[in-house]
Amino acid sequence: LYRNYWVKKLAKKIFFLGFFLALISPQISYAHTALSNSSIKPGAQIQSLPANLILTFSEPLLSIKNKEVNWVKILDPKGSSVAGVESTHGLKLVVAIDSATKLRGTYKVNYRVVAEDGHPKIGGFTFTLN
Repeated sequence: LYRNYWVKKLAKKIFFLGFFLALISPQISYAHTALSNSSIKPGAQIQSLPANLILTFSEPLLSIKNKEVNWVKILDPKGSSVAGVESTHGLKLVVAIDSATKLRGTYKVNYRVVAEDGHPKIGGFTFTLN
C-alpha cells in the first residue's frame, strides 16, 4: 500500500512535467531565428571579396515593401561602409559589396534581422581580407 502511494505520486509528477515541457517546447525551439550559414564564414581569411554577402537564417525573414526591416553593415578595416543594396529572399539576406573595395585587413559584419514571427536577431562577425 505504501509503495503504491509513492508510485502514483511519482507518476503524477512525471505526467505534469511532461505536459509542461510539451507546452513550452514549441515556443522555445521556434522563438528566435539564428544565422545558419554565411557565404563568408565568420573568422575566414579570404583572398578577394565576393560581389555579394549572403546570410542564411534558420527561419524566414520578414519582408515589408519599402521598409528597412533587415539590414547588414559591412565595415572595412578603416571603418568605412562597403555594403551596398540589400534584399531579403525567404531565409536569405543578400547584400552587395562595393567592387572597388581592396583594402586588406579585418572587416566587420553586423546585422539585424526580423523573422516572420516578429522576433529580432542582432549579431555580427569578422573576416580578414589577405
